[in-house]
Amino acid sequence: MNLIWSLVAVASLMSVSSATMAEASGPDYYRVVDVVPNDVLNMRTGPSARHPKIGELPFDANGLANLGCTGGLTLAEWEQATAEERAASRHRRWCLVGFERRIGWVSGRYLAEGGPPDGFDSGAPLSRLAGSEWRANRLGATLVEADLFVTFRSEGALTGHGGCNQLTGSYTQDSSALSIGPVAMTRMSCEQGIMDVEQAFVAALEASSSFVARHLVLGLLGDKNEIVAQFRRTDFD
Repeated sequence: MNLIWSLVAVASLMSVSSATMAEASGPDYYRVVDVVPNDVLNMRTGPSARHPKIGELPFDANGLANLGCTGGLTLAEWEQATAEERAASRHRRWCLVGFERRIGWVSGRYLAEGGPPDGFDSGAPLSRLAGSEWRANRLGATLVEADLFVTFRSEGALTGHGGCNQLTGSYTQDSSALSIGPVAMTRMSCEQGIMDVEQAFVAALEASSSFVARHLVLGLLGDKNEIVAQFRRTDFD
């Protein structure tokens, strides 16, 4: 399947709203195309070039997990569009992909249908968060080394640690929709830098409106599909 028709196949199953991400329909895997040798395709926190860069994909990367796309034309609109309108639509399309146990948004104009092996290497999709434990490795575009943990317990209870204080709260999951908070903290005082990271962590949790998850990787997304936090799994049973 060529680049244009692989994008049409996905576009036929999505909303055109920039704030609404389709379920991960279309091909299971993407590959990078039309990037010159030895250059890279930037990964970003959100679905536009205005969002911060958080990583790079090799010009010949394959096996990118398809985690959902947004922007562009519906299939009905595509069929009625001119060649110029179709070309413009490709520039508006952004896809959330997984590669080497990290997630990021990339421009859909540089993606075509790919194939295995799975370059994400993060296990099977995870549809329920209850019973899982995670350690944050990125808040927005910032890598973090602090001990930031969260556990999604049964019956909507949430616990965790912000690097200084214990965290408690609640969460509600409905398919891929996710609401967290409010999150309460104990009242210990630590160095200001640690407290700043902790506040950013709590803010990211409370800003979440949806998620994408595999067995080993979790990404929390805000209400405009921007990545607010990424996690790695700490329990493997």
